[in-house]
Amino acid sequence: MATHGCAILGFKAPGLVVRNYPLKKDDAATKTASKVSFLRKIEVMEERFLKDSGLDTRSTFDLKGTAEDAKTTAGANPGADADADADADAGEPSGEADGGDGGEEPTTPAARMSSSVDVAVAMKMKLPENHENMLYDPFKLYPPRRKITQMFLAQLAARESKSAFNAEFEEMLEVKQKSMDKLAELNTRIKEIRGELKSHTNDTAPLFEPAWTTEEQEGAALEVRDDEISAPKYLSPAEEAKRAKEAEEEAARARAKGANDPTVRALKDMMNGQLEAPDSDGMEELVKPEFYGVVAKEDWSEIQTKRAKEYELKAKALREELEKRRKTLDTELKKTREETEEVISKMDETLTEFNEKRNGVEGKLARLDSYVVACASEAERALTDDEVTKVTISETLEKLAAQKVESAAVVAAFSKRVDECQKRYEEVVAEDNKLTRVFKSAFAETDLLFDTLWGLYRRRKAPARGVNANGTPGGSAAKKSLARASLRAAARRLSLAAHANHSPQRSPRSSINLKTPAKEFAHAGFHLAGGALAGRRGEGDHAAHKIVRDAQHDPFNAAFGGPVSSGKPKPRLPPVESLDPTLDAVDGLDQAWWDRLVDHRDRKIAKEAELAAMRATLEEMQRYLFKITEEDAEVQSELDALQAEARAFARRRFDQLYDLAVPLVMKQGLVEAIIPELGGADGADGTRAARDDAVLIHRSTIERLNEVVHKRGASKLVTLEAIKEYKKGIYDLQWEDERLQMVDADLVVKIKELQLTRADRRLLDKILIGDGKTPKPKPEKPSKKTDADGKKILSETASLEARLEQARVLHARLVSERKRELAKITRKMDEKRAQNLEISTQVVAMDDSVAEYVKVKEQRLTRAGESGGKDNKARAAEKKMRAMVTQRKLEDIATAQREDMMILREELDRARLRTYPSFVERRGDY
Repeated sequence: MATHGCAILGFKAPGLVVRNYPLKKDDAATKTASKVSFLRKIEVMEERFLKDSGLDTRSTFDLKGTAEDAKTTAGANPGADADADADADAGEPSGEADGGDGGEEPTTPAARMSSSVDVAVAMKMKLPENHENMLYDPFKLYPPRRKITQMFLAQLAARESKSAFNAEFEEMLEVKQKSMDKLAELNTRIKEIRGELKSHTNDTAPLFEPAWTTEEQEGAALEVRDDEISAPKYLSPAEEAKRAKEAEEEAARARAKGANDPTVRALKDMMNGQLEAPDSDGMEELVKPEFYGVVAKEDWSEIQTKRAKEYELKAKALREELEKRRKTLDTELKKTREETEEVISKMDETLTEFNEKRNGVEGKLARLDSYVVACASEAERALTDDEVTKVTISETLEKLAAQKVESAAVVAAFSKRVDECQKRYEEVVAEDNKLTRVFKSAFAETDLLFDTLWGLYRRRKAPARGVNANGTPGGSAAKKSLARASLRAAARRLSLAAHANHSPQRSPRSSINLKTPAKEFAHAGFHLAGGALAGRRGEGDHAAHKIVRDAQHDPFNAAFGGPVSSGKPKPRLPPVESLDPTLDAVDGLDQAWWDRLVDHRDRKIAKEAELAAMRATLEEMQRYLFKITEEDAEVQSELDALQAEARAFARRRFDQLYDLAVPLVMKQGLVEAIIPELGGADGADGTRAARDDAVLIHRSTIERLNEVVHKRGASKLVTLEAIKEYKKGIYDLQWEDERLQMVDADLVVKIKELQLTRADRRLLDKILIGDGKTPKPKPEKPSKKTDADGKKILSETASLEARLEQARVLHARLVSERKRELAKITRKMDEKRAQNLEISTQVVAMDDSVAEYVKVKEQRLTRAGESGGKDNKARAAEKKMRAMVTQRKLEDIATAQREDMMILREELDRARLRTYPSFVERRGDY
């Protein structure tokens, strides 16, 4: 280890421990990182040099690609060389990766300019101070090999940070040592003061005497002290001899001094056996007079009294001096205690600040470590996982491409053979149609017998026959004869088909070598036809029985048809029976015409057999072509899917290449993502999902958005305040209007009361005079003014009485009118009662008639059910009537509900208008 683990403990702060960073010596990884660091330093200097020279450094250091290049590369050659792509992804220039040969022309701008610029400029440039300054810009880490370099540089930067902190840690150890030395000095002084004060102080607290612990001593855990060993120490013979010699020399010196050592005797005589004088408070130095305590105070003489006073004065002065010194020492003791606490607290504060600094270094190291992990993960994915995926996709693409070429060739070749077979089949169909036309033209002269001959020509199976009336064979003998004839005809047809198949005049397009069930069956039929033909030549019955026996004992006889994969066998062809001259002869037909009929029929049957074989072969070939075409399409789809996957992989790899992990350091208050802390496994997933959805947004964007929100909110508040003030004025006016209306109503009521009040003389006196008292007449003579007032009062009284009389008349008239209206309403009520009674009578009569109609209808329905069912028209009319009634009821209900809703909406609007502050807009009808 280059640096062992060590720690610094605080004096009194609980749990305050600051540790250093243990560092290993340089190993292989560190040496590799140093080499990478050296290359990075050269690169930084080259970049600075090119920048100072005014050259563009982007072509050399910003090795960027484009997504279109990645798409073009993946689409044009998905299986390209992995090394070339790795170099392109790594983004390393040729000038940096290779050392460069002397004979090659320099390609980088630095190499081109190195021969033309002054090298002294480069020599004056300073190397980067530390590895942290040599780190790449996080936005330029798209090449994977730069991420590897960044990883090594981050590790070296972390080591530098640890080394720098360890250097400060050593300084902190020295600071603590100085503090401990200072505390030791203060403790020594405290002990001295306590010794001087003795029992004259209350300071008995224990002293704080710090010491280095094992944890604070570097390598102390690996060292063993002598006092820690309880077993006796082993001494070698040489050490034992040395110790014995030293003990003997010491004994010799003691014997030489003798029993009465003068040095020891002098020390005992002068210092009482002590090198230091005992502590004293000074009172022993003041000698008391000899009569003190011996002679009574009343018996002292003047001289003794004088000496006693002098002694008391000296003792008092000495006591005052001692008291003063004790206070001084006590003050110094307190001050020393405070200084001790200050040293302890200052050391703890310094160590706390140093611990915070270590926390900062720890955070920096954590960021660097996480950055190293991220770079290593991305580089591993780019250089290992992606390369493996790329090689796998390339190999699979090559295999599928070869398989596609092979399958396409097979499909093309077999399609050509199918076309040839189809063409041959069409030729055979044309030949078959030609035979029919030849037969019709050849037998056109037979006239009336043509239809019969045409039926025999087209017949392939003889009808069942019994014993004829003319004595021709019937029964089992006839059946056997017919069977033999049929077998001979089948053998002849198969023979002709085989002959036509093996004929040298056959088109070469029909010679297709396929191992299909239909082809094998055709060959088997040809061999059977050969045997049947041989039987026709002389051994017909034996050959026919042999064919029947072989067909009966053949286990695959029923397997005629397509391949097993078709799921169901094809139906077997019906047996073809030949014409029997004895049974099928046509009356009036010559033998030559019969032979020509048989010959044409046999050729037609042979051609049909050939056509059936060709059809089976063609169908099987088409099925096989469909199968290999589907396989070729599957290969093509797999190839297209893999090519799409390769393009997607190239695009994803390109995106991952530029999807950089950028470390950001933010304060806690700037991170405003609300991440819920949920419990349980599902809660952890939800928290993780919420954290993944968090988006990093620039602060200026948030501030700009907040400004927009505040601006719109302020405008809305202004609008709402304007609406409130406007409606407040409206409500004030409405309130004032209602108040005035109520005042008006009150005044109207009061006026009516005054108008309807009966005014007598006392009331008039009260109204006119105001105090309700009649004034006493004066003894003076009546004047003209008094007479005028009296007349005025009389006239007003007369007018009021007239008005009162008129009011009475008016009231009587109103009462009579109300009585007449009441009588009229009463008459109307009587009329309505009479009408209601009449309507009730009509309702009863109508109910009776309706009941009769219902009864008649039920009887009709009963008769209609008994006779076979209800009339459809009546049922339809009834159904239509019910539908109309239901619709009408629903319309009435909807209309009533609509009116209720309108009324409720109006009530709601009125209630809202009474509420304050509510900004409901009033409708135009209010």
